[in-house]
Amino acid sequence: MRKLILLLIVLISQSLTAQKANLETVKSFWETIIIPIAENNEEVILKNTQFPLSGSWGYHLDLKEDEANWDRDLFQKNLNAVFSSEFRSRLKEMNFNYLVHHTDSEEKFHFILQVNFSQTKNGVTSDLFYFLYFTQFDKVWKLYQIEIAG
Repeated sequence: MRKLILLLIVLISQSLTAQKANLETVKSFWETIIIPIAENNEEVILKNTQFPLSGSWGYHLDLKEDEANWDRDLFQKNLNAVFSSEFRSRLKEMNFNYLVHHTDSEEKFHFILQVNFSQTKNGVTSDLFYFLYFTQFDKVWKLYQIEIAG
């Protein structure tokens, strides 16, 4: 599984066109978007999420709803499962230097954050790898995709 994750990281990094964001933008993004996730600020998280929220997060939670229906209400209902206490603890240990920023082939700027941590459920510990994808919608930074492997 680790080899698959490393391969995924390499493929993603090769497919991205790197572009630096200025330090003020990076710090502001971290403070206004990432810190509220670490602090479990539900109102801010929901305001800064684009729906339907794509990615594998719903499969990770074994949602019965079709991916096209992964809307705000469903995400809100499962928010503490998506962003578990272990995830938030790890996020609190991180800083803005962990952000990957790039411009895609359509010249749209994105931030990607990878968060790796261990989680114990029903006495079983597993390593989880999260990839959070953000871009601007109408000049507002929003989370638009969550991929989870583990």
